[in-house]
Amino acid sequence: MSTLSRHLYPRIVGVLTSVMLMLTLIAAAFPAALKTSAASTGYPVQLLRISTGDNSRNLNISGYSDKSALNTWTTNGEQNENWRFDLAGTNSTGSYFRIVNQGTGRLITPLDGSASAGTSAVIYGRDDSPAQQWYVIPVAQDKLGNDLYYKITNYSAPDLALTYNSSANTVTLSEYTGANSQKWLLNTAGLQGFAGYCKTPSGDIKASAVGGLFGKTVDVTTFDELKSACTSKDPMTIIVTKDIYGTSDKSKYEISTGYDNGQRYYCRDNYIYLQPNKTIIGSYGAHKLYNVYFRTYDKNYGPGYNVIIRNFDLTHDTELNTDNIWEFAYGWNFWIDHIDFRGHDKIETSSLGSDDWDKFLNFKGTSDYVTVSDCSFGHHEYGVLLGYPTDDEETYKTYNGQPCVTLCDNYYHDTVTRAPALMRYGYYHSFNNYVYNFSMGYTVHTASEIYAENCYYEKGGNVICDWNQITYPGAYAEDGSVFVSVSRTKQGEGTANNPSYSVPCKWRPSSNYTYKAMSGEDVKTYTMKNSGSKSSASAMTYAAFASAGVPAADYISVPSKPVVIEPIDGTLVRSLNVVENAFNAKWSIAKSSASGDLVYGDREVAYSFLPKLLTGAERIITSCDAKNVTGRQAQFTAGADMTVYIALDRRVEAVPGWMSGCTDTGLFTVNSSDVVYEIYSCAFHAGDTVTLGTNGQSAGCVNYTVFARKLTGDVNDDGTLNVADLVSLQKWLLAVPGTQLANWKAGDICPDDRLDAFDMVLMRRELINEQALLNEEMPDISARPQPVVTAYEPADFKFSGNVYLVGDSTVCEYDSSTSTSLDRYGWGMKLADKFKGV
Repeated sequence: MSTLSRHLYPRIVGVLTSVMLMLTLIAAAFPAALKTSAASTGYPVQLLRISTGDNSRNLNISGYSDKSALNTWTTNGEQNENWRFDLAGTNSTGSYFRIVNQGTGRLITPLDGSASAGTSAVIYGRDDSPAQQWYVIPVAQDKLGNDLYYKITNYSAPDLALTYNSSANTVTLSEYTGANSQKWLLNTAGLQGFAGYCKTPSGDIKASAVGGLFGKTVDVTTFDELKSACTSKDPMTIIVTKDIYGTSDKSKYEISTGYDNGQRYYCRDNYIYLQPNKTIIGSYGAHKLYNVYFRTYDKNYGPGYNVIIRNFDLTHDTELNTDNIWEFAYGWNFWIDHIDFRGHDKIETSSLGSDDWDKFLNFKGTSDYVTVSDCSFGHHEYGVLLGYPTDDEETYKTYNGQPCVTLCDNYYHDTVTRAPALMRYGYYHSFNNYVYNFSMGYTVHTASEIYAENCYYEKGGNVICDWNQITYPGAYAEDGSVFVSVSRTKQGEGTANNPSYSVPCKWRPSSNYTYKAMSGEDVKTYTMKNSGSKSSASAMTYAAFASAGVPAADYISVPSKPVVIEPIDGTLVRSLNVVENAFNAKWSIAKSSASGDLVYGDREVAYSFLPKLLTGAERIITSCDAKNVTGRQAQFTAGADMTVYIALDRRVEAVPGWMSGCTDTGLFTVNSSDVVYEIYSCAFHAGDTVTLGTNGQSAGCVNYTVFARKLTGDVNDDGTLNVADLVSLQKWLLAVPGTQLANWKAGDICPDDRLDAFDMVLMRRELINEQALLNEEMPDISARPQPVVTAYEPADFKFSGNVYLVGDSTVCEYDSSTSTSLDRYGWGMKLADKFKGV
């Protein structure tokens, strides 16, 4: 970036060009997973309810202001019970999130930012402190292998979990023990039915679909990008930000010949075989898909499950009239939501002259646990096909009982047959659907269990089509629906020439899940207004919600009052107090350390190599930007006799003066950006004040980081455990005249307030271990690329503390006098030189 700035900015000739270029550089400076663009915030973001383990209550709030305590409440459809999970990062412990309440835009936060046992969990405006980040880690699975229960632990104290106190209806932090009060469900908000939390037909609990929640969010603009993302094995949320077109090149079309000898086109180039754990969402500004055929097939090819697809306007070439548009033969937990399935103005118009065989949507094979909601199906010969499409004994034995499908809040219009669907073998719940201008509604086929309720049928043919004489007849029942100018509305309502072969359905979906259904009279108005894709958050509506619309994808609140960071406590590091201009909100204490852990509280950079000496050590997570502080950065009290280790960027040309009493251990650690830190050690007694000073250099380097290990055995009080300590203890135990121990308590390794042979044995063991740690062979780093060192600040440059973009060059807030007097040549100052007040 620094090289780029030297060449680009002298050519800037106008304010508009400069501002646009600055914004481009700002966007490029952050990792793709954390990038927020105008496009990627304009979409219906996935929301969740955080529910108690028995699914009886949801995490909620006691008020709307900062520091309002968390509580729980039964499901009420308000946004207060919905939460957005903003992925902040992933490390060796797991993925961690900022969890944002959708009624307030405030984040789950330990009270006063103190991640300690017994602290209440509250909501608070975003202050970017590590304490506002939470690991969400699965701890149990359902019988399908879906993650079912999760623990939610604090990033600053990973052993402390959100804990529900049922008697007081409060939520606090406490040590994770695996208690039921610490196990949470994640239920996708707005989702009702079989794709959500439910009981299976056999009575087992099944988790809600959550899609790509635990992966990164990516924007796609082309068919190839969409296909690449959907076929990735990583969990992912995929945002379509431009209309996407599959091929309509007829040279790539193939012809199939059906059992009727009719010929029909299909195109395999338009197939996208989904991998598991995907959320695919159309943005408000661009959500058209043309000739895009989503598929799953089997566990080896297109093994998609836990898939959420939302907010698309779907069309296809009328020539392609043999393939089902979206077809899922494998997988479970599918939510198809707010999709416009659009056919053609006229049916059977293919140039090959054969009947249309394609269906909008097909779940067959072993696909299971599906919800199709708030969709629009229109202008097509066939609508939806559910269940394996044959009716022999072998198929019955293989597939009977699946799929389990919920169809709700959908609008079917001008769809001749299969509207709502043809159904075989599985359990089908149809509620709050409006079906208009159709010939055949439900085709009640082999061994299906169909319960319909509170629907609205108008200007059509037969609602119940159950005249197929089959070995295992389907079952049907309906309650609360409205019928206007339609026929055959009751099970058993056949004629001598067209008999009814279905049987009454005794199954009811209320035995599998809870749901919210409106009256049949309200369905027509609701579905005509709310079904299908939407172009704004205010129009994105769910029947399960108490009010219309959803929050913006980037809805967030800032603290109503200035952030007050209390001193931070660890085990060895006590009362850590960070000065304000050292970015105190970014500092925290980790109780243990390992390769893969984050180095800083304000950078997505981790330790790629950590010596054994520091593995497991308590760690102060500092702020990288605090390197600009010219004085003291922080201060703490030693909680025990301890050794403090400072990992200093080896590019720092001179060791800072405050470290003059420290010893170079000869060890080093390395971060994921190939920065090498040399490790220095200093010893302190319990109760000593430890001052962490300046980094000593701000340009061309990063800030130091700090570790702490308890020091035992240093009986001669020289700051290290060495052979001299062992000799002194041995002499003292042998009563050698003149032997004195400067710090006898340090030798009481077997803590019993006395010194004896047991202490000497333990000291010897610890000494051997300590020497092994200090003598660890370091990896060869000579071949590592060295970070580019650039320096544009003059020696007397003073940092203002107002950071807009962090990198090796830093854009700061300067007034015109500062920019002129310092004559800074970094690209940020070039803007300040040219345009006053930047």
